[in-house]
Amino acid sequence: MRAIIKSSLWAAILLALTAGGAAAAPQILGVVASVEPTPLYCQDGTCAADLTTFCLQRSRQVPMSGTLYRVHGSGRVALVAVAADGTRFPLPAEKAEIQVPRGISAMRISITEAQLKAAGGVSVAVIVGENVALVPLPVAGDPEPLTPEEIAYVTGPLRAAAARLFDTDVEVSRALRLTSKLINAHPLYGRMPAAANRELWSKAIGEGAADADDPAYARAAQTYERCLGADSKFYSSLRRCLEARHDRMQMELNHDYWNSVGSGI
Repeated sequence: MRAIIKSSLWAAILLALTAGGAAAAPQILGVVASVEPTPLYCQDGTCAADLTTFCLQRSRQVPMSGTLYRVHGSGRVALVAVAADGTRFPLPAEKAEIQVPRGISAMRISITEAQLKAAGGVSVAVIVGENVALVPLPVAGDPEPLTPEEIAYVTGPLRAAAARLFDTDVEVSRALRLTSKLINAHPLYGRMPAAANRELWSKAIGEGAADADDPAYARAAQTYERCLGADSKFYSSLRRCLEARHDRMQMELNHDYWNSVGSGI
């Protein structure tokens, strides 16, 4: 009993010491380049899209869900809105919020519907260029903030080293892009009726949009079918299942990157 009390006391002291203190800055991330614009879907006043990301530095901690990031480096993230008459025009991307919804595997870019309407748009899409990196927003009291030298190295040489895996059309990166399209076509919150789940592929990918013999296309299709079938009972929605399978695929490629540059970064 005394041992239990002593252990609980030390746990309470540790909690008191860490509560309210800022954690060290999390990992710098890269974003997979676009091959086509990704629509932001609007729900409950927010227009958002998830894009595949990856960890550029293994040595720092994984970002907590909701951690805010900003674009850094030579890569560009652009928002393109469409007016009611079909006219396309740019929106200031710096006004969008970027956060990570689930660790290192995805970023969520969002603007409010009010922002979109105020600018005269009825829809909006995001385009990610090559070599885009994300740096976490600095937090007051960070015991181990990112240094300018660290940021320059990770977003420069290390991001360039990752480009051959993530910004090209290797099988896994193509499958990730297709799976992200399925994820974004599903509402951010809640479930869809079974019939709508069955129609998600044609809505997001399109019938005949790619060669079924393409391994990346086949892999994304297999992911979709598994989430419709046996895997569906383990998740609260089709979207949650697709996200989980997307993140497993992403880790395959991330491990390839870590192995190519060394894990001690």
